Amino acid sequence: MKYVYFVSYSHKDGFGMIEIFADRPVKTYDDVLSLRKTIKEKNGLDVVIINWKQLKK
Repeated sequence: MKYVYFVSYSHKDGFGMIEIFADRPVKTYDDVLSLRKTIKEKNGLDVVIINWKQLKK
């Protein structure tokens, strides 16, 4: 089952948002770090996660 998240973040040049598909729900700090890693891999940005919202599962 895939979980869909809307994630907002800040980076050195401003702010951004992204839709991320995850295999499990985001419940722990390690899960949030995984979102951060995904953004780094996709966009090449070091970010600070501001918020995330589960859209659907």
